[in-house]
Amino acid sequence: MCGPNSATASGYKTQDHLQPAPASEAADGDLVVEEFPISFGGYTYPHGRIAYVKGRQPTPVILVHHNYAVCKRFDVDQAAYLALCGYAGLAVDLYPECEMYTSADRSVNVDRARHFKGSFDYMQSLLVDPAKWRSLMGAFMAAAGVHPAVAAGKAGCIGYCLGGQSCF
Repeated sequence: MCGPNSATASGYKTQDHLQPAPASEAADGDLVVEEFPISFGGYTYPHGRIAYVKGRQPTPVILVHHNYAVCKRFDVDQAAYLALCGYAGLAVDLYPECEMYTSADRSVNVDRARHFKGSFDYMQSLLVDPAKWRSLMGAFMAAAGVHPAVAAGKAGCIGYCLGGQSCF
């Protein structure tokens, strides 16, 4: 999930150079990672994150599309790395929450079977409705285009698994 940094069962932990400064304390030149919720189709997707370097002129944004398993710390770290490379990075989250797949279920450290089922159900719902999928991704891109750290109209994307298909 796109929350605080902690080592996972797989041992993943954010590298020190990708640790952001708290937005309220950031000075020019500091890496900042902010929550980036968007509203689409009557629902607010709360788990996206945007990373940028404070005080930098607006730069192109690179959307980081997650794999089947929702936006997670790894995706946010990719966005942070891209920010340090001269872009704004946006870790996109395409899955809403519902009773059968809550915020807690997004971590493979809680209930792997529930996480796996919820993730695959949401992935399947996107694959069978490409118009909605494209529109949701477009909503993230449009919202990114008005963020002050982003140069409007200049964007790219990266992704793997489901995220790779998102890039197409």
